Amino acid sequence: NCLCTQVLPVSVLASERFDRGVADAAKRSSRFRLSWQPAWPPPFTTGETLMTTLQRLDDIELLDCVGADAAAFLQSLLSNDVTELERVNAQWSALLNAQGRALIVFALIRRGLNDYVLALPHRRRDELLQRLQRWQFRRKLRLAPNLTECIVGSSGHAVIAAGSALDLRFRSGRRWYLCPTASATEYPVSNAAWHRADLIDALPLLKPAAAEHHLALALALDTLPAISFTKGCYPGQEIVARTHYLGRSKRHLASFEMSAADADIVPNAPIFDLAKQTVGEVVDAVADHPADHPAGVHRWTLLGVLAESASDGPLTVLDSAGVHHPLDPLPG
Repeated sequence: NCLCTQVLPVSVLASERFDRGVADAAKRSSRFRLSWQPAWPPPFTTGETLMTTLQRLDDIELLDCVGADAAAFLQSLLSNDVTELERVNAQWSALLNAQGRALIVFALIRRGLNDYVLALPHRRRDELLQRLQRWQFRRKLRLAPNLTECIVGSSGHAVIAAGSALDLRFRSGRRWYLCPTASATEYPVSNAAWHRADLIDALPLLKPAAAEHHLALALALDTLPAISFTKGCYPGQEIVARTHYLGRSKRHLASFEMSAADADIVPNAPIFDLAKQTVGEVVDAVADHPADHPAGVHRWTLLGVLAESASDGPLTVLDSAGVHHPLDPLPG
């Protein structure tokens, strides 16, 4: 009798829910042995640790959507399936234009029946509020800024009793908490570190300058997942479905690093191959100054969309001054 070992990846985070029924069945069976292991690798494959404390992410603004028609309203506009929030408390989602290009990528949180919070990175609350109000009409719901709560980030090692852990997946094992603002004032603000971690995780939380530049599948929104292929219609749904089922997405995400002095890398900056042919563009970029870098030299972390034709050879990015900088690909 051969012993069959079934390795079941189980995250210690709330974002990776484990089916206890499967666990109980496996325990009762002599054919299976349970092995517990994290579902995601530890933070940063580059050997760095993001943080070990809780951080207040004050560039994430919150928008309430509350009322009898809230779920149906959001379901008709957003790319993900709002009904999935009956079994988890948060999901990635997006608002697309009619051509299937991403306008805003954000987290949708369910606090209760017909009570939702939209967590919008890069301070894009007012922009989304104006867009949603165009479709509100006579719907029985209220759209309003949420100033009483905030998002607190953790590397996965720290926990917070005063907040709700959100069921969102991060490749690096990070997690978000929805917390009362009054209880989060003690935590330091750390937007830059989390911004860099988002780019390493290939998480395309778009700035306004990158809106409507990329198709949803080119940003890999289906892998977050921030797209449902089984729900009904929403803006851009036809393009997304056609691209998905016909396999016509010819672009993919990639993360890079570079070091430079006095460089300015902005969204939509072109990426070139060795033959100086344009093979992609920057989705987002952030600079910091690690201790091992010389004075005046910054480390840039970039997230880019590359064409299928991009080779594995050297790539460069063009900064706002017209200078080419070599890019080092990050694993992932």
